[in-house]
Amino acid sequence: MSDGNEGIGTRATIARSLGGTESIYWLLDKLYCLNFAVFAEVQGALDVELLDAALGRVQDEHPLLRARIAV
Repeated sequence: MSDGNEGIGTRATIARSLGGTESIYWLLDKLYCLNFAVFAEVQGALDVELLDAALGRVQDEHPLLRARIAV
């Protein structure tokens, strides 16, 4: 079954319990949404593979950016 996240940038997921701090952030997120989105307008050619590599590097440095909590 597909969840639409296959392809470029797909990373392995690990199921585990949330830590104490993560639990607090999860609760706060439910009460006061902490999510945000960034929009950018690109002019000219976009190297998708280079962009994917750069975003992957950011996620590698900041693991919470790739966190997905299934409820």
